[in-house]
Amino acid sequence: MKMCRFPQAALGAFVMLVSSILSVWQADAAVMPGDVKLVEYIQSNGSQWIDTGFAPSNKNIRIEVTYQFVDLPPEGSRKYIFGSSTTVGGTNVRFQYAVGSPGNCFIGFGNTHKGDVTFDSYDTERVHTIVCSNGVFSLDGATSDDWDLSSATLNQNGRSVYLFGHNVDNPAQYRSSIKMYSCRIWNYDELVLDFLPAVTNNIAGLYDKVNGKFLVGSGGFTAGADVPMYKSLAYIESDQSAYINTRFTPTSKTEIEMKFSFSRLLEDKKTYVFGEYGDNGGRFQFSYGPSDLGCFLGFGNSYTNSLKGIPYDKSVHIVKYVRGEGFYFDGSYLDPSPFNLTKWGGTSCDLFLGGLYKNKAWPLDATTFSPIRIYYCKIWEDGVLVRDFVPRQRKFDGENGLYDLANGVFHFFNGTPYNGKTTDFTAGELAGMIIIVR
Repeated sequence: MKMCRFPQAALGAFVMLVSSILSVWQADAAVMPGDVKLVEYIQSNGSQWIDTGFAPSNKNIRIEVTYQFVDLPPEGSRKYIFGSSTTVGGTNVRFQYAVGSPGNCFIGFGNTHKGDVTFDSYDTERVHTIVCSNGVFSLDGATSDDWDLSSATLNQNGRSVYLFGHNVDNPAQYRSSIKMYSCRIWNYDELVLDFLPAVTNNIAGLYDKVNGKFLVGSGGFTAGADVPMYKSLAYIESDQSAYINTRFTPTSKTEIEMKFSFSRLLEDKKTYVFGEYGDNGGRFQFSYGPSDLGCFLGFGNSYTNSLKGIPYDKSVHIVKYVRGEGFYFDGSYLDPSPFNLTKWGGTSCDLFLGGLYKNKAWPLDATTFSPIRIYYCKIWEDGVLVRDFVPRQRKFDGENGLYDLANGVFHFFNGTPYNGKTTDFTAGELAGMIIIVR
């Protein structure tokens, strides 16, 4: 058994890797499609508002708004965090929350409202979250019988909810000077609006990640600091329904290292860790299954499809291809004798992770997808790190995929249909960090 060595130009690759890690948050601040980037909050000065476009029509509505006052309403007056009201059949129909001095808040839901409500959010020091769920209000997780309007009836009022003010007329009334960090609205348990503070073309507004729309409202908002676009994950997982296209076609100078585990074992077939198979017979692939099936190693026009001895389990493993040597599994050399897996025979397909791209066939053959977890993947070309994939979740739409630190590009399964089905990767959450203070 041959000892494993690191791929060629290891020092240069290591330097590039360290540089990539140090710049990950800068890379992660890349803009969304449409030149939209996330910010910590957007701030109003008391003159702006945003029309959500959502008009309450039933009792099964939930809204969550996280905010902080910049300037407090004067004593004896109220300013709205959100609001909508109109008259239907002689009855004032409401959906609203306004803040005044601690005992001078106002809530409204359907045909019922309460004034002079006590809410402890009349300050500029703290960030608060107000929730109205089926007529029951809560502030920062606390509820009170005084905040329960669940006995109200709420019919279609035809007037959409405003943020930063009250939609009782145009322009918005009783506008507030606040920082808004988020707003989400559900209708019958369906998330219909999910607003994140964002900036596009130097204009601050709210990005709705449910519908992919950017709202600037009346305009003139100021923006908080930029925030990372991506959340780090331990891994991404597919249950034999998705893959990652590396957008890279291997050559004779390609090397790879990939950390993975199988989320489920297949009884009657090999499971692809990575693979491509060109229409000219060239291939770059690694797959294996139960002991009777063995392992498939492919490089160029050479391959072996029945190599024995690799444990087929759900443990975490690392597979490598080292230029001029061949494949390694958890540090052990995989001897393909008598096949020469260092001689290239040409290929023409992009390399897939968690699947096989074969002969540029379309639609894709879903039987080659894998129940797999991907922890990372690195690809070198002639000693240069050209792909450096780490698991990430894109914050503005919750998409899970692999972020390429080497190029600042996010790769994800784009929902390409096969057999009428589309499925994305799920997220493997990172455990919380423990910080020891001495």
